[in-house]
Amino acid sequence: MVMNRVTQHPASFPGLMIVVVQLLLAGCATQPNQAPYLVIPDAHGGGKGLAISPDSSKLASAGWNGRIRVWTLPGGEGGWGWQGHRGEVTTLVFLDMDRLLSAGYDGGLTEWSTRGEEIRSVDTGSSVLAMAVDGPRHRVLTGHEDGSVRLWSLPALKPIKTLGRHKGSIRAVAFAPAGDRFASAGTKGQVTLWGPDGRVENLPPPGSDARTLVF
Repeated sequence: MVMNRVTQHPASFPGLMIVVVQLLLAGCATQPNQAPYLVIPDAHGGGKGLAISPDSSKLASAGWNGRIRVWTLPGGEGGWGWQGHRGEVTTLVFLDMDRLLSAGYDGGLTEWSTRGEEIRSVDTGSSVLAMAVDGPRHRVLTGHEDGSVRLWSLPALKPIKTLGRHKGSIRAVAFAPAGDRFASAGTKGQVTLWGPDGRVENLPPPGSDARTLVF
């Protein structure tokens, strides 16, 4: 099975972010070393937000300074950008080919056109550290520095409910494919499943904080 993955690799100089797009073989016992499909050097002065559009025609990246940039694929041309947040952009998601949703340490949750035009924005009141989008059901799940896990509507970005709180800040969130369950991971090794009827299940803690969740 072939799987697309966007990764970040440390560059030769401290604080320099490069964007690397790779094709990896999933399900193999060992994965062979492969040359990156695309390298965009000096994309940001450090950062971690990356997203690929549904049709794989655009790549979005975000830096510690709050700037968002969009590149065309497969060649990586363009790189037009704008100031998206005050401070680090923590996560980016394409809503469709022409719209992005970004979240940041400033607590902002903002929808943009891929040309940098702000469509709508909400101040959540706490740094957004993790985000997942359920496109078919028009919902967004966010995890915050204050430990809260919150559900929002799309496209209005109106709060639906707060599922609950972790004892520490949130590292990752995820929707189940059917949309009836949610998962969140936080500091201190906490991984929690949230059920449709309000049931809460804390899973056995992993060896370290879980930073990625997938159903």
